[in-house]
Amino acid sequence: MALITTEFGEPILNLPRILQYVSDDVACVNVRLSIQTAASVEVFQFINDPEVGTGDTFRFEVNKPISNLLVNDFPELITYATALSGSKFLDSVLYVFVATELDVNGDVLGASNVLQQTHYPYNFFRGQLLSEFNPNDTGSINTKFLTNAPNLRKIKRGDFVWLYGNDSSYTAGATKQEWVVQELDVNDDVLTTVTTDYINPTQIGTTKKGGTGIPVEMNTDTAVKAVIVFVRDKLTPFTVRSEIKRYNVFVSCNEYRLFFLNQYNTVENVYLTGNKQRQIENSKLTFEQIEPVNAAYNQGGIKSYENRFNYSYTLNTGRLNPTEIQYIGEVLYSRKTALLVDGELIEVILTDSSLRDFDQKDSIDNITFNFIEVRSNKFR
Repeated sequence: MALITTEFGEPILNLPRILQYVSDDVACVNVRLSIQTAASVEVFQFINDPEVGTGDTFRFEVNKPISNLLVNDFPELITYATALSGSKFLDSVLYVFVATELDVNGDVLGASNVLQQTHYPYNFFRGQLLSEFNPNDTGSINTKFLTNAPNLRKIKRGDFVWLYGNDSSYTAGATKQEWVVQELDVNDDVLTTVTTDYINPTQIGTTKKGGTGIPVEMNTDTAVKAVIVFVRDKLTPFTVRSEIKRYNVFVSCNEYRLFFLNQYNTVENVYLTGNKQRQIENSKLTFEQIEPVNAAYNQGGIKSYENRFNYSYTLNTGRLNPTEIQYIGEVLYSRKTALLVDGELIEVILTDSSLRDFDQKDSIDNITFNFIEVRSNKFR
């Protein structure tokens, strides 16, 4: 038969979002809701009974499972050349809801109801609107990228970061905007202008994808001191449709590079300094070996077969202003964090339970983070 769909709430992860399905089939006793990727791969499934007092109404709270599913990898770890091979773009994942009526035996009744997910940007803490993030035909210099980072950032030579823009409201079937990357020399004169067509919005049903990112590299040429990035119209008068991000050269040593997912599920990175502390913990994982007749010296008795160890890190930001502090405070509620140590990505957990992210009296401050590795290794 058919399901009538009603949506309550907002596509914002820290708020409830309910999908309600009303069945017109008297044989329907359950509704199965499958969350799938655009490639029809199931990643989560509900089977719900009717709401109390009804026999035909089924409700699903979908933001909680989606918040756990939407975890990107850290694309910064691939080389810049690899990032640019074939495409400059890194697309976000789009999820699809597939609702199916089931009878008392669990058999399918009729065709499934397919609802496309329109989820960007996922906003955790602030009252932002989707329209603030769309660098489309109505965008302006106030349109935000999918980051709360200050407009002035730092990148070491040879490093690059991903910058995401939202394309959920682009005019269907047309690529009207482009990314602009400008390199500045020591006198702030433009050395080169690299324009890259914004990716055509992918149509899935009647709904487009969410965010799309491009890599922004700091040139190894010492004549380059900064990079400027923004989105503009491709045609005259080349109207700017986004905020302008500037990245200055960062010169330092003995720093750690911290990657974390921000509230829009896109990757950020910051440079931190500090001391690495190694902690070895013997977990006392043992077994008792039966001593055979004519035992050798190492046979029999209680033996330890594993020692586990991990590293902990105490890192600090250096002096920051209040805007930078509020931005880096997102590490506290990030769902995934990692450190790049000796060329290796190490996933870590922030052990701090609170963070002072603003000091009204002092205009500059320094934040210390304590991390512990998410891994167990064995001595042999």
